[in-house]
Amino acid sequence: MVQIVKPRIRGIIATNSHPTGCEKNVQNHIDSIKAHVTPKPTNLNVLVVGASMGYGLASRTALAWLYGGNTIGVFFDREPSGTRTATAGYYNTVAFHQQAQQDGLFAASIKVWAAIPQERIASSRCSCGRPV
Repeated sequence: MVQIVKPRIRGIIATNSHPTGCEKNVQNHIDSIKAHVTPKPTNLNVLVVGASMGYGLASRTALAWLYGGNTIGVFFDREPSGTRTATAGYYNTVAFHQQAQQDGLFAASIKVWAAIPQERIASSRCSCGRPV
């Protein structure tokens, strides 16, 4: 089934997102790092809270492709369901994982609302490797 995604905006907030646009955005970040910076491989292990958008995604991308860091991202974003698209952060994370796997980098993500103690406990038992 093909879903046509039309922009839905409330005020200055986009309430939907397009997976291809998010993938292109992540790819642009990676291409910029590859084109302008010489990689400095390390054995960094990195935990990024808020890893699906903004500074968190930018930090995670830079640490992975610039330093070869093993990244674990923590975020809370909605998956697609029924007629609703996922959040941009979810699509960003999926694109990040696909590109990391293609480039031989370790990436794991945990979807959790860290403000709730029960969620933090449950997330410690999640398997890693793709958004859960």
